Amino acid sequence: MRVLNLDEVKEFVEENIGEFHKKRIERLGQLKLYNILKRKNPYLFRAKDILTAQELVESILDAYLIVAGRNDLWRFP
Repeated sequence: MRVLNLDEVKEFVEENIGEFHKKRIERLGQLKLYNILKRKNPYLFRAKDILTAQELVESILDAYLIVAGRNDLWRFP
């Protein structure tokens, strides 16, 4: 097994992190609440005790960013 060189890792991250975050921001800009709500079960929000629009949007964005972040990390150069 190859020994991990932390200096190489640091250099790689510094070179690519800007693009990684740029793609995440672009994806957030394309996000449409209507399209997300079409895919979601409305009873799930009630079960999670989401009662306000703010809680709903925060919950959706949190879930979206977690999944998108995981997917983006797999595609990270």
